[in-house]
Order: sequence, then C-alpha cells, then structure tokens
Amino acid sequence: MNDPLNDEAKRLQETWEQWAADDPLFAILSDPKKRGGKWDIAEFMAHTPELDSALALASKHRLLQGNSKALDLGCGVGRITQALADHYEEVVGVDISEAMIAQALKLNRHGDRCQYFSGDLSRFADSTFDLAFSVYVIQHIPRRMQGKVLRELVRVVKPDGLVICQIAEPPRGLSRIRTQFGPRWLKTLRFRRRYGDAPLIEMNPLHESEVAKHIAPARIAAREGEWFFIQH
Repeated sequence: MNDPLNDEAKRLQETWEQWAADDPLFAILSDPKKRGGKWDIAEFMAHTPELDSALALASKHRLLQGNSKALDLGCGVGRITQALADHYEEVVGVDISEAMIAQALKLNRHGDRCQYFSGDLSRFADSTFDLAFSVYVIQHIPRRMQGKVLRELVRVVKPDGLVICQIAEPPRGLSRIRTQFGPRWLKTLRFRRRYGDAPLIEMNPLHESEVAKHIAPARIAAREGEWFFIQH
C-alpha cells in the first residue's frame, strides 16, 4: 500500500531536482529579470536581506540565545547558509534536492564550519541547534507534510533556542479558495502558462492558527508579517 506522504515527498524532490538542473537560482529568488540563468552568482549569494531582517526582528524581541550552531532548512545552493556562518560558529544547510546540495558544496567558503546534507531533519538529534531558519520553504511544501516539517524544526532546536520561519498568509476571497482548494491540475495549468513546462512549485500558505496547532506545545513567541518566531 502506497504511503501518501512518501509519494508527496518524492514528487517534491523531483520538482526541485528539475529546477536545480534547469534554473536553480531563479527557482530560489524568482526575479522575472533573472529567469533563464541570468542571475550573477556573486550577486545572488550576497543578496540576503531576508536573513538580515529576520535577525534584526529576533533581536528586537530579545529572542536570540547562543551562537554555537544554526540550521538552514531548504537551503538551496547555500545563499542563506553562507550568510549564517557570519553569525554562528557552525552552520548546517539541508535541502530535499541532491543537485542543490552539490552546488552548495561548490560554493561553500567557510570550510568545515559549514556542512550540507540532502534529505530531511531525521539525521539530527533533539536540541541540536541554537537557531533553525527557513525562508521560502514551508509554503511550498505539500499540505500533508507541513505539520511534520514544522514539528521537526521545533524538535531539533535547543530548549532556549529559536525557530525563525517565513510562512505566507492565505489570501482572501476567491484567491483563497483557488489557492487552498483548487485541483492540482488547474494549478499546474496556471503555472505552466507563466513558466512553460517547468514543474509546479506549490503554494500552500498557512494561517497563524494552523501554525500554532502544528507546533504545539511550542509557541509562537512573536510574529512580524510573514515571519514566525517559535520557541519551546
């Protein structure tokens, strides 16, 4: 009997392996002017305003504790992972795509202080990281997988540590119905009208109440727009 979660994880991996082969930088930062391999790699790797903003907000709320080890979930080619190494003694990037990880390893400028792995978070023990960071990831995961991923982020963070993740808020009105309940074939059709034969990047936003339910008994310590700051 097939496991729906395994099937969706496999489909998700296949999607990102294809994007990694065809246009990895655009898939991560989808600037229309950069489509078709037009990102300059140095410019791309230096463009980390999301991390700067998230860390500033966490500091404002006095939520950051420790600078020993940080995690970047959904690291792609390592853009944010490399920037985290400027703030933490050790950093680990994890991505579902082996091809993305292969590129991240080539772009690593921090030696053994920065490690990369493909797959999920099951390899890490409880309470491993001071910080778990994830941007442009949770909303692109199939709905059935989102709860597990959020709980895993909480699990691998130390008791006084912090999870920072960006999660899009569901749209309102007709757009919300189309986004949350529209059939996959229709979403694929709409996506291909814009991006050709590229595989569908799912968009599954979550309401704050859904995030809170998934991470319980951990709590949302603060929220600023799409940024969620989660603690045990």
